[in-house]
Amino acid sequence: MEKKEKRYTVNLSSFVYARNDREAMKKAACVAKHLNEFYGDSYSKVTALYETPFASLDLRLVHEGNLTLFENKLIET
Repeated sequence: MEKKEKRYTVNLSSFVYARNDREAMKKAACVAKHLNEFYGDSYSKVTALYETPFASLDLRLVHEGNLTLFENKLIET
């Protein structure tokens, strides 16, 4: 008899380089999309995006809410 798997939440952090906020949002959604394709289900999602200047402790909230790509178009919620 197999033990039932437990579900965990993992918050991942990654740097995305982009020319502007919109491009950064699209790249972040693309990262989540690739993780979902790798694992075969909707496991990953972007819930917040911040601008983080190099060597600075200041963060600027760019977007709060889900970001997804559908047919290569950015969907913000």
